[in-house]
Amino acid sequence: MRPGFALLAALSFGCCAPTDGTGDHGGVPIDGGSEPVPDVRRFCGPDAAGELRDGELVIVGPCLLAGARAAGEFDQRGVVEVTGRLRLQNGPDLSVAEFDSVRHVGGSLAIIGNDLLTTARFPALESVGSNVEVDANDVLAQFSIPSLARVGGSMILRNNPLLGVCQADEAALRAQIDIARDFVNADNCAECCVGEPVTGAP
Repeated sequence: MRPGFALLAALSFGCCAPTDGTGDHGGVPIDGGSEPVPDVRRFCGPDAAGELRDGELVIVGPCLLAGARAAGEFDQRGVVEVTGRLRLQNGPDLSVAEFDSVRHVGGSLAIIGNDLLTTARFPALESVGSNVEVDANDVLAQFSIPSLARVGGSMILRNNPLLGVCQADEAALRAQIDIARDFVNADNCAECCVGEPVTGAP
């Protein structure tokens, strides 16, 4: 594989009460039960709240992951949905972002201005309600979205000099994903690809 390639699609994001230290999750029981809801504000910011739906953690509101610790806790908690915007921006120590559980983002998915980020993987992500924007990540070489089927806004991939998005990759993405608005592919690495779309999920 050439350095820099890997835009991987099927080609290969009630308010919780303040934590009181109950349990190992840093949250409080809900509805009189014994299972605590994590205080998601610790890693998503003050506007986020957590809910357990059928035993799975959902972030209600926006979630800003500003570094490796926040991104790691988000993944460790097994978040399956973010009802608002999910944003990775200006993470000074974030080099790899892997979100194995998240399936739906109700707002936009934005990965912007991360100087050290080389890899972003969303293996279970099925839908994004608004835009997907991957912009100005200087060393991002892999963006994996093998299950993504629906984008409610635009797909914007630009200013990622090591991210391979050649014509074959773009064609495969367009075939895989129902994109409601525009597909923007600009100032990425047009030479960093295998020359043909990868049609099977990894």
